[in-house]
Formats: sequence, C-alpha cells, structure tokens
Amino acid sequence: MPVGERIRAVVHAGPQVAILHGDLADQGQQHRRGVVGDDVGGACKYTPTGTRGFGPARGMRYGATDLNDCPRRADRQTLVMLQIEHVDALSCAQAILDTPGVDGICVGPCDLSASLGRLGRTDDSELLGQIQRVLRAARGAGKLAGIACGSDPAAVARWLAAGAQWLAIGADVSSLFVHSRELLGAVRPLLSC
Repeated sequence: MPVGERIRAVVHAGPQVAILHGDLADQGQQHRRGVVGDDVGGACKYTPTGTRGFGPARGMRYGATDLNDCPRRADRQTLVMLQIEHVDALSCAQAILDTPGVDGICVGPCDLSASLGRLGRTDDSELLGQIQRVLRAARGAGKLAGIACGSDPAAVARWLAAGAQWLAIGADVSSLFVHSRELLGAVRPLLSC
C-alpha cells in the first residue's frame, strides 16, 4: 500500500498528532511523495492544501463537530511530525525537515541508540550530540523539535536542555500497567484470597 494511503487511513481516525516514520523512505527522498506526486504532509490535509480524502466520521467526533467546519478544524489541529529513529535518517535530516506539510520531527532515542550500536544507552554522548544536532536543525528550519522521552523526569529535563520543544511523554499501556499495579498493591491487603 502506498505511503499516502496508509497515512490517510490513520488521519481518518481523527488524531491531532500524526507521527510518521521519517526513515522508512529512501534516505529522505520518498518523504516528498505519499501517493503519485503528493507529499506526506499533504496526505494529512484536506484540499486545497492537501489530498486527504473526506470520510470524517471519527474525525467529526461522530457528529459532535459540524461537517462544514471539520476540514478547517482538522487542517488547523493536525500536527504532522516525521520520526527520526535510525542512523540513516541523521544524514537526511534536512530533507526530512524540508518535506512539504511537515510541522516538525520527533526523535526516537531508543531506536536511534540501537542503530548507533548503543542499545538503550540514551545518555550516550555521541547519541546526545546527534540528537542535539537534529533538534537544532529542526528549530533552524522553523519546525518543531520533538522527542519521545518516556516517563522519567530526568529524561524529560535532559531532552528539554538538549533543545526539544515538543515531548512525547509516557505511553498509554505503561501508564495503565503502573496504575493497575499500584491499585492492586493498595487493595491486596483487603482481599481475603
């Protein structure tokens, strides 16, 4: 399935942030084309800016949003980020940032650490230097400089200091697990089984 069609399937669900893998394409070149001539960012926006199809049931919040306002609201509220999480994406970061319709980048430090041969060492000095370079490039291009940083407050502080402006903090499944574990620990003494 062409990239643009996969993107359209996601944006029809109505997300406010679409984080797309920036390094899946051939060294930054296919980022410019989602489907025959249209760009990745354009696949997330309605006409005349983009080529997104109009099947907005979920995006309209199942009728809670006016049909006529839906395209304008979605175009205004949908943030398009390309993820950089492989060493090969570092060399084409500028091409990724130059992709039409893209609002910024989101660095994936764990996968990036693995591709640099430093699996899980997200505090490695070479990794930090590469991430800072990409974040600076994003800011210099007038794009959002984002990063996935988990739920460790020290990591959040480290990435903010490195120049991140947009943070993907925590995750739904891990948050649910942590809360469930805490709840079970609190009620376990009350259970007789």
